[in-house]
Amino acid sequence: MPRCLEAAGSCGLTAPPTRGPAGPGGRRHRGPQPRKACFGSLVPLLHLHGKAWPLPARQFRGTWKAEIMFTKEPGMVAGNKEDMWLHIDAAYAGSSFICPEFRHLLNGVEFADSFNFNPHKWLLVNFDCSAMWVKKRTDLIGAFKLDPLYLKHNHQDSGLITDYRHWQLPLGRRFRSLKMWFVFRMYGVKGLQAYIRKHVRLAHEFERLVQQDPRFEICTEVTLGLVCFRLKGSNRLNEELLERINSAKKIHLVPCHLRDKFVLRFAICARTVESAHVQLAWKHVAQLATSLLATPRD
Repeated sequence: MPRCLEAAGSCGLTAPPTRGPAGPGGRRHRGPQPRKACFGSLVPLLHLHGKAWPLPARQFRGTWKAEIMFTKEPGMVAGNKEDMWLHIDAAYAGSSFICPEFRHLLNGVEFADSFNFNPHKWLLVNFDCSAMWVKKRTDLIGAFKLDPLYLKHNHQDSGLITDYRHWQLPLGRRFRSLKMWFVFRMYGVKGLQAYIRKHVRLAHEFERLVQQDPRFEICTEVTLGLVCFRLKGSNRLNEELLERINSAKKIHLVPCHLRDKFVLRFAICARTVESAHVQLAWKHVAQLATSLLATPRD
């Protein structure tokens, strides 16, 4: 993969591969699919082989770091009209859409070309497991189809089977759907909905505890099961608080940067978590904050 394409992927920009022109020996190379440019200078461009390729749009339904929801339907409609590939990444938040009260976060999904989420993040499925939908599977098959003689079989043109080797880069894949089936059979729709709703309720409980302490602030709206918060003060102060929290090894928090602020993230993600655990976690954080603020500083 070209380094510039890797860099684009690391920035949250991806280009759907397609089968390029035949090279020496008749071998075809996979490269980015050219799409019509739109939005003027707002379209990210991938410079590859001396050409500028407009990249597809990518929307998030719950970012991995702050659970911020982006639901800008006008932009989605415009991208649809201009033949831009629109991918919705709902890696974490996608599991919550099993609950009707959260489905408004999916507004505009009808304009998407592809959608994915990770059941292993919040739907009780063991790692790893990702689910993806595409509006037209021919888009994937046209890019990845591979038919050497040694892979041909009698049923490939019957239309009766789905051959997933044409949907991805690897030829094979693990049987991940089986573990999803076991989870669905064990919990059912109502059980999974209750699990999600409980976590959201506990996240709001932690949010209220933070709001009751004037030393702390909530950094983003609590929408699902993630609470972003911090001590009012410098980034260094919050870095020291995180160091103390994780060094104590009673709970573990992972930080992020939001608007240049160092932010602590409290995520409800354990199957057996209860209100008592949330209360204990907050008491632990508050005690460490008290100790930190009492420490003489230069």
